[in-house]
Amino acid sequence: MFNGLADSIWVGTKHPAEAWQWVKYAASQECADKVGEFGVVFPAQQSAVDKALAAYEGKGLDVSAFTLQATEPDGTFLFPVTDNASQITAIIDPVMESIMLGQAQAADVLPAANEEVNAVFQ
Repeated sequence: MFNGLADSIWVGTKHPAEAWQWVKYAASQECADKVGEFGVVFPAQQSAVDKALAAYEGKGLDVSAFTLQATEPDGTFLFPVTDNASQITAIIDPVMESIMLGQAQAADVLPAANEEVNAVFQ
């Protein structure tokens, strides 16, 4: 699944002009290139991705597991948009964490979580 970020300004900020300047910078090629040079994420612009790849290589890190999938047809997809997403997340995340931590068996906890999610839409 595609993991993206959205630069936002809080409606209650006391510094809207400064916040707007920051958001404009955060969305710029200059910022993407700077982020890419640090090799901590893959920015959205290709030139910045190229910088990130060079930074990862310089660190001796093989990131091909991410880059190969991302370049395949349908290798990434957007997060599904759904009504009540925050309520669903609040129900499912703790259940999935308990499964991944070995604290619960999927067959034991997922049916109840499914019922809870379905109830959100009633």
